[in-house]
Amino acid sequence: PRPAPFLVSKMLYSEYSSAYSEAHSMNTLSFREKTILGTLIATLAVTAGYYINVAPLLVRGAALYEFLGPAIVAVVATVIVQIVNQVLIASTDVEVPVDERDRHVDLRATWFAHATLYSCCVLGIGAVITASIMDLPLLPAIVVHAVSASITLADVVRYITQLFGYRCLV
Repeated sequence: PRPAPFLVSKMLYSEYSSAYSEAHSMNTLSFREKTILGTLIATLAVTAGYYINVAPLLVRGAALYEFLGPAIVAVVATVIVQIVNQVLIASTDVEVPVDERDRHVDLRATWFAHATLYSCCVLGIGAVITASIMDLPLLPAIVVHAVSASITLADVVRYITQLFGYRCLV
């Protein structure tokens, strides 16, 4: 018989716990942790900047093409910040090969991200049905930005879960 999934995760974490704890104190971050933290900060900063800039457009019910400029700026800013982040990290650290613990942390983080995205989809479908029943106008720009925010939220949940997996579950 196969052990329960929670027992497998406890076994994986306990197996790597002592070796990882000795090699990494709370004062140092591994290559993956630095990458995840940099990506999380970049995602939050660029997304916050984007939504602050497009909030007036959303309030006045602008057409979708009016969001194209800020969206392009956000994508370019994300790419530039990620490149700078990776160059800075690569100049100070060396990436180690992926092991079972990394795969387990990624799997758990992906599960939480998918659960978040699916929950947002269910809420979004509920909002669309409610708007149609109550004859409320549903602007395409709001729907597009709600979907974009849901995807970003799922990414943020993934990054936080990965950091939590690397830092707190060992």
